[in-house]
Amino acid sequence: MRTAPRRVLATAIVFIAVVAGGEASASNVAYECVRYYDASCGQDGSNSLFNACTNAYGFANKLSAAGHTVVHSYSNTAVYDSDSIESDLISGGHDSQYTDVTGTAIEYYSMHGSCGNYDHNLGSCTTDSQCQAAYGSSGLTYRCDTISHTCSGYIPGNASYDRQILTCSQGDTFGGGANITSQMRFGEYSTYPYGYGHNGDANFVVFDTSCPFALPFLVEMNSQIFTGLHMELGFSTASSGDTGDSAVRGTKFATRLLNNQTVAGAWLDTSRLDDVADSCPGLCTIAMSCDYGSYYATWRINNETFTNTGDPAGPATYCWATYWCC
Repeated sequence: MRTAPRRVLATAIVFIAVVAGGEASASNVAYECVRYYDASCGQDGSNSLFNACTNAYGFANKLSAAGHTVVHSYSNTAVYDSDSIESDLISGGHDSQYTDVTGTAIEYYSMHGSCGNYDHNLGSCTTDSQCQAAYGSSGLTYRCDTISHTCSGYIPGNASYDRQILTCSQGDTFGGGANITSQMRFGEYSTYPYGYGHNGDANFVVFDTSCPFALPFLVEMNSQIFTGLHMELGFSTASSGDTGDSAVRGTKFATRLLNNQTVAGAWLDTSRLDDVADSCPGLCTIAMSCDYGSYYATWRINNETFTNTGDPAGPATYCWATYWCC
């Protein structure tokens, strides 16, 4: 066992009805970070993220100094892929012991991510129908990315098309990655009437990684993890962009949370105003909520703060996302 100057596009709103498929203490904080990608997982260290754990420590330390409690903190080879995999969905997953522990208000990931193999940047477009007409014969669902104005294709349910967080440890048992769509579920608190058991509780999950989202397939790729989760925060990148290896993003984000800014606003503004480490073009900072009906999903995006929380009353049927792109 382990012991424990930018071009700014107008902010856009996406709302799509879906069918998919708490109260955690607002004082409990958790994080996992991976700096070294080296021989412990068969890599040579050339793609290590030298600021990843500094970033996570800054986030946790800022909140801890303000009286919040860090209940879970793992770094580098102490981070296993199974930590993030839903225990009631996949045998060998241990999220209920680590990343979705009862009483967790927010889980912060700072590590590498994988964009998967979904087809993107295929050709210029202005409408989904243009993409489907040009590429649809292959059997994929094609849409026009409203940011890059290029076609993207995706096969729902095909894990090779989905994004992952990437770990690097001899303790990995799932190949060093956890799939956000098919293996992760968050927030199934004790009184939640649906989902994958009653052994989770996270309110907010932050993926400070590359590619946790993939425009324009936000709902298809991300709604599944909302089994009581309030909000997912992260990035989407174009093929020519990446998420910068920032040492300060976590601290800046935590500062905004402590100033009682909305969670979604704090995340977007951290990248838009505070942190200059991201790479462009094509980077989008995204906050997404899926909840029981449109009122609750949009309320969370527009109003919910770190300490002003209330758990979803039923399964996610509607998703709302806000994002800023450079």
